[in-house]
Amino acid sequence: MNHTAMTGNQPMPTTRIFAAAVFAFLAFGQLTARQPDWRANRPAGSATVQAKAAGCSPSTARDELDFNNVRALIETGGNMWQNRTGAGGPGYEVPRTEDRSGPDALFAGSLWMGGYSPDNQLKLAGVRFRQVGNDFWPGPLTNDGSASVEANVCLAYDRTWKTLRQDAELHRAFHRCRLDPECDESVEFPNYGAPTIYSEWPAHGDVSLNQDYNLAPYFDFDANDEYDPDEGDYPKYDLDGNIDCKTKKREDEVPLFGDQNIWWVFNDKGNAHTETGGLPIGMEIRAQAFAFSTNDAVNNMTFYNYVLINQGTQTVAEHVLRTVGGRGPRLR
Repeated sequence: MNHTAMTGNQPMPTTRIFAAAVFAFLAFGQLTARQPDWRANRPAGSATVQAKAAGCSPSTARDELDFNNVRALIETGGNMWQNRTGAGGPGYEVPRTEDRSGPDALFAGSLWMGGYSPDNQLKLAGVRFRQVGNDFWPGPLTNDGSASVEANVCLAYDRTWKTLRQDAELHRAFHRCRLDPECDESVEFPNYGAPTIYSEWPAHGDVSLNQDYNLAPYFDFDANDEYDPDEGDYPKYDLDGNIDCKTKKREDEVPLFGDQNIWWVFNDKGNAHTETGGLPIGMEIRAQAFAFSTNDAVNNMTFYNYVLINQGTQTVAEHVLRTVGGRGPRLR
């Protein structure tokens, strides 16, 4: 991954898609409306459609990265590293312990973004500790120019999808064996069954609701443009190392990263912005939190990737994207 390409004061290319691999960063540029090739079956947008907010409830789902020496709490509403249940407290434990008695290196973090519309209106979305207000809601937006979402969609996507790279490797090996006349899968992979999360993987949006057909990244094992884990498809890790991050373009599809990965999708159009009071952008955010298990310092780190899709019709100029957070540690 090319971290340096996402920072600094260079204007971003004219594209709907902005993929950012971050731990903490500040990026400037603009986001406009254009479809990359991998976002197939997107209906043509209409510049006359007016944006609207839905009556979505704030997200409630949470998950943890817990694969290496870090235990990091993630929520689906743009915030992370903070335990908001009970008495509350930090949620970024390093080193990770089984009884959660270790020190916390970070207290809380969140995603902020903003920019100016062509008529010089400030569009802004962000959250702090979600004690006062909220600017983000779960789920994808429509791609018809209205950048809208219904409350039932927000509810359906108020969850995460947690996968392991090693499971994807095993799944591919099983299906390669299944198609090889010289390989007996009942011998090589006795009693194999795909992880349950594979049948739940949100590979496709609901095109009848004007959502993008391709949503969460997946490897199309049988090349039929339809996700089916029973036919060998799986959440798309770059298992063969074919992606060269030095030459990768922002328009290219973003695979899953890490040895453990949490994927989710959220937006800033689900309801009124009560945290910042800013106008909504119409931004769909496809997020990843991931970790590697290593024998070096990376074993004490977690990483985050955000694919930002401006589903509206207005260019957002002087766009600023930032992850902000407070740090500990709190020794217990």
